[in-house]
Amino acid sequence: MRSAALPERFRLEVRLMSEPCLWCWEIHDTRNGRVVGSSWNDAWVAYGSSSEAVHAATRRLFAMKRGDSGRWHR
Repeated sequence: MRSAALPERFRLEVRLMSEPCLWCWEIHDTRNGRVVGSSWNDAWVAYGSSSEAVHAATRRLFAMKRGDSGRWHR
C-alpha cells in the first residue's frame, strides 16, 4: 500500500522591498496562511540579493523543521 505524499507545512517567499531596495523573506504556514517568520518584520534584516535571502530563509526553515529553539540563523 502506498501512502499519499504529505503537503509541505511551510512555504517560503522571497520578495524585493520597494524601499530600501533590498530583499527579505517570509515563511508561511500552509495550513492557515499565517506568517510564522519574517526577516524584515521580526528582525529588520534584509539582503542585497534574492539568492542571499533564499539562503538565509532556507537555513531558518530547516531550523524550524528541526524544532531548533534558536530564532535567527545568519
